[in-house]
Amino acid sequence: MAILDAVSLETSSAAPPPPAVPPDLAAARARRRLFVILAAAMIVVISTTYLGLQWIEAARPLWTEVTAESLLAALPRSGRPAQAIYRLESLAARDGWDGDRLRLAGDLYRELGDVRAAAAYWERAAAYFPNDPVLLRRLADVYLEIGEWTRAADILAHLRAVSPDSTPDDTWAAFQLGLIRASVSPSAADDLRAAMIEPAYERIASQLIGVLSRPDDPLRVLRAGIVMADAELWSAAELAFSYAASDPDPSVTALALAYGAFARDKQGKDGSLWINQAVTLAPDDARVRYLLGLHLRATRDFEGSLRALAAAAALDPSRPEIYAELGTAYWLTGDRVTGEYWLRHAIELSDGDPRYQTVLDSLLAEEANLLESLGIDLEATAESTPDTLNP
Repeated sequence: MAILDAVSLETSSAAPPPPAVPPDLAAARARRRLFVILAAAMIVVISTTYLGLQWIEAARPLWTEVTAESLLAALPRSGRPAQAIYRLESLAARDGWDGDRLRLAGDLYRELGDVRAAAAYWERAAAYFPNDPVLLRRLADVYLEIGEWTRAADILAHLRAVSPDSTPDDTWAAFQLGLIRASVSPSAADDLRAAMIEPAYERIASQLIGVLSRPDDPLRVLRAGIVMADAELWSAAELAFSYAASDPDPSVTALALAYGAFARDKQGKDGSLWINQAVTLAPDDARVRYLLGLHLRATRDFEGSLRALAAAAALDPSRPEIYAELGTAYWLTGDRVTGEYWLRHAIELSDGDPRYQTVLDSLLAEEANLLESLGIDLEATAESTPDTLNP
């Protein structure tokens, strides 16, 4: 190894300089490097130009001189409603607004999710197209969404007036108008009857007509709200419960507030104020405690929900729906055995109501899937564990 090292050192110290590159070869290398650089630059330029042309072609409707109709047609392709609004408002600032541009502005703001701005533009467009059923339906739908009930009812009534009987626009408007009016007037039954020819509205309309047919019933508005809540028409149900909450009977007011809190929770609103007032008015009402339990579950206070539902069951031990929710509450707090017990009790008390069986089956299936993923045999565990609830 030492000999090799010595030879290596000696050779390196006496190595001749590298041979000079011939002039022709050096020039060729320089030309090749220049060619590679130019080729790479051309690729970048061509790619950038191509992509730029593609973007320009897609965005062209946003800055060229176009009509409102062509802007609307270009919107799905451009995918830029905010830029389309800017261009439309620029054109309107120069040339003024007309009905088509106002309608389009409302459509674009609706696309952006700004429903109040959409309503403002559609209202102005309605001055140009007062009997346009498409525009009227869009306006009514927005006012229903934001809970401006009086304006919604006015537009719905006008939509019914300009739409031929039994058409989709007429039946939709009749149904929505019936839901609003059911809170304030038995005459809502007329609207609901007009809506019943549409199969999707028939069952709910029929139930509400049955409630409205008893105008002397002091709980009429509350019952109407419950029908709407059962149909998951939460916004209309909230409206009905807000009217019912003005009842002079504190127990009715409490129940209306409790149901109203539930309807608000289902819409993503805060029902805390409503349910707290209900509990203050009727702390010993099982239905109020039951709805308190559902509200607390919606806010993810599972322990508080369990306590409220246990109180409801103690106040009224005859209601299977309370036991079903109590069982679910135990399940959510991690007590599977007690949860299953009360769910089975709800099934027995209700003579086998399939709704409660479905809840139990769903929870058991969810647990089985979880245990299987963990490699735990649930049946083997059950066989080796004594049943402490049913000795």
